[in-house]
Amino acid sequence: MRVAFALAGLGGLNAHGAGFLDTARAWGITPDLVTATSGQILVLSAWLQGLDLRHQLISSAQTPPSSAAQAVGAKLFAELIDEMADRIAGKPAKSTSDPALIKLRSFQ
Repeated sequence: MRVAFALAGLGGLNAHGAGFLDTARAWGITPDLVTATSGQILVLSAWLQGLDLRHQLISSAQTPPSSAAQAVGAKLFAELIDEMADRIAGKPAKSTSDPALIKLRSFQ
């Protein structure tokens, strides 16, 4: 049986997706495919990197990200979108050391 997760952002902190992903991890459920929109893309990225989602949500709610962190996040997001577009277009994957992209590729 194949498993897919579809995460849709609802605004706010996207805690519903983080709770879902944390529970899936705790139960040992690994999806074959994950889709995400809006803020859930950031939650999914943190999950793919193995980060503590609860901590991420609590700390981000208390302290806004610095300009440098926002720039890094924007760069990583752009790279993720480019990766997805290339894969959809059938282009070969570029080499990377980004753990989120490596994990994303493992779902193929």
